[in-house]
Amino acid sequence: MDISKYTSYFHDGSIILIERKDNKIVISMESSELDPEEVQNISLTKRHTIKGDLYFSDVKEISINGNYCDKKISRFNDYEIMHLEVSNKSATIEVFSWGGGDVKSQDYATLIIEADHIYWDNFSN
Repeated sequence: MDISKYTSYFHDGSIILIERKDNKIVISMESSELDPEEVQNISLTKRHTIKGDLYFSDVKEISINGNYCDKKISRFNDYEIMHLEVSNKSATIEVFSWGGGDVKSQDYATLIIEADHIYWDNFSN
């Protein structure tokens, strides 16, 4: 499924879980709530959100805030999605964490993941 048509609905959505194994990454995410009349050709959850997994295989490069990263990116679990762009070979995800309300612990980052194959698996429940 081509998720690029629906990326704007992920503003104020969330990253649920990031899993990385070898040269593959799976990011489970959920959009913000939306009006079911607004979207067509995609199944929504009972909470009127788009929820699913964004798969990356044959990952070529990961950068965080413009810096090459070969470390775990799972620290972004439970972060809010501020912006999402997905193309054939890359995805840009801008994320934010309130950090428990403490200004010093707030975190904002831009992740760019480049891979040979990117695809979306939509959940409907």
